[in-house]
Amino acid sequence: MPPHRFTFHVLRIASIAASVLLVATPPLHAESEAAVSTDADQTLPGAALYRERCAACHEQPTGRVPPRVTMLPLTPEYVERILSTGTMKAQATGLTALEKEQS
Repeated sequence: MPPHRFTFHVLRIASIAASVLLVATPPLHAESEAAVSTDADQTLPGAALYRERCAACHEQPTGRVPPRVTMLPLTPEYVERILSTGTMKAQATGLTALEKEQS
């Protein structure tokens, strides 16, 4: 078999394998949504504040707004810094320091 035909077959097999993996793997977004849509997280400090001040944008994100699932790993200190001096400073106007800590 000429080298170019061998390369073609290897690439074709790799493409088929990648397609099978993509179809067989459940979407990360669906798993993440299920993980955060529990009643347990509604009792966490800041849950009511999130629903009141943040959910409208972060539950149905558009443009550069990050979805809630991508913010779950953020530390409270990082979130407080974003709310106090970062990109969300304007949206956090009127929040107390304790509310920012609990967000």
